[in-house]
Amino acid sequence: MIMRKKIKEKKINKKKKNIISKKLIAIKKKRFLKIAKNKQKNKKTSVAKTRKIKIRNIVKNIKKMVTPQKVEQSFLIMNEKALPSISLPCARDVINESILPSDEEIIDVFAKAQKTIIENNLDLICVMPPYDFDGSFCYEQKITFLEEDGIVHEIHSIIESYNDNFSQIIPETDDEEVEVPKASQLNKIQDLTFVRSASIVLWPLLKIYNSIYWFFKINIVKRKKRKYVIQYLETIEKEKQEMDVFAKPDRIELWGLVIPHNWKRVLVSFVVVGLFLILPFEGLDYYESISGVKEKMLAKSRIALASLEDGQVSIKNLDLRAAAEDFEIAKNNFEYAKLEFSKMNVFTRVLATKFPKKGKNVQTSLNLLDAGRSIAEAGQNLSLSVNSLLEDFKINKNITSKTLDKLSILRGSLDLVLPKIAEAKDDINSIDLDTL
Repeated sequence: MIMRKKIKEKKINKKKKNIISKKLIAIKKKRFLKIAKNKQKNKKTSVAKTRKIKIRNIVKNIKKMVTPQKVEQSFLIMNEKALPSISLPCARDVINESILPSDEEIIDVFAKAQKTIIENNLDLICVMPPYDFDGSFCYEQKITFLEEDGIVHEIHSIIESYNDNFSQIIPETDDEEVEVPKASQLNKIQDLTFVRSASIVLWPLLKIYNSIYWFFKINIVKRKKRKYVIQYLETIEKEKQEMDVFAKPDRIELWGLVIPHNWKRVLVSFVVVGLFLILPFEGLDYYESISGVKEKMLAKSRIALASLEDGQVSIKNLDLRAAAEDFEIAKNNFEYAKLEFSKMNVFTRVLATKFPKKGKNVQTSLNLLDAGRSIAEAGQNLSLSVNSLLEDFKINKNITSKTLDKLSILRGSLDLVLPKIAEAKDDINSIDLDTL
């Protein structure tokens, strides 16, 4: 019991630790999201004069780009806000939230849309050098911006086509001077708002408060657990002291084994459950074995009956040797059919013959097998003895000493055949005609 309690306590401690860690992660996520939202709200940019800046294209895998959703001739761009004044092939940078045109010929149109872009809280516009597109505009672009005091120093870009029909795109490595609109930012000190300044001050205080709070909370929980364990141990000791001397012991020790006092109930329940689990499968297996024996017996009996009919036809045609062979096959098959039944265990055979209706059918079939075997054996002996006489008459055509010997053999075979016929008669008489 104590071990179980300890295991339960360990599980409870693990669950509480997981809950605490999840709460801490959720709190951190909320704080980061608040700070990010405040940053987006406090972004203020103004349009300045266009300047000549250098754009250097260096092929690097840096930041992932996502293609915009195309709607006829325009695109849904940035923060789920449509820019109807811009209808041109472009991509968007998810991290920096910037719009990039894909052709140099539309620089003028793009520069006119600068005001709309600033109103939609976008950082920067920069023009890409001309590339060889086939007009589908389904491409991936990876780009980064290095900004310092509102000036763009470098743009690292690479374009990879998803479509095999695109021509190979090699960005230009030479420096180009392109006039682009520049997005200047306010001074960092001027851009500080009350919320941002408060968050900068309160962040370490909140962190210290959380660490102190969780430290004391965990210690309080540990103290409560200790009290609970001590109380539990004290109750167990009291129960041991107040134990009834005349009552039955809870456990019995036998050869180093600890056996509970209700071992009989446990054993009976185990046996009952085992029987309920095993009996259905054993019953199915047993039924399949019995049905297999039945099919084999029927097959052998059919072959034996067919051989008896063939022997009868051979006797009519005076082909006694063939008749003897047919009777021998019939006898062997009747014996094989009975052997299949005898292969079953004694308990099954006794049960099969003792059932009210099925038992009579089984006994009738066994009597028929015995009768068929006796008739086949008698027919075989008669056919062989008569065949030997006929062959002797064909050769000698007169009665000789050999024919007399053959007649004595025939008489001996008749002495053997008559008991067999009597056995067959008894077997047939013992058959209940109602079962057929």
